[in-house]
Amino acid sequence: MLEAMVKVTSKCNFQVAAYMALLFAFVVGLVLIGLPHATPFSKR
Repeated sequence: MLEAMVKVTSKCNFQVAAYMALLFAFVVGLVLIGLPHATPFSKR
């Protein structure tokens, strides 16, 4: 499993890096947007 992932990343390293960066930015954006809205409910 891991070896196959390494082979894929070595073949299309740029595509994988770009996809991971987009996914990371999407998650960070969701957290930054979600935290201010979630905190008032959690305080109650």
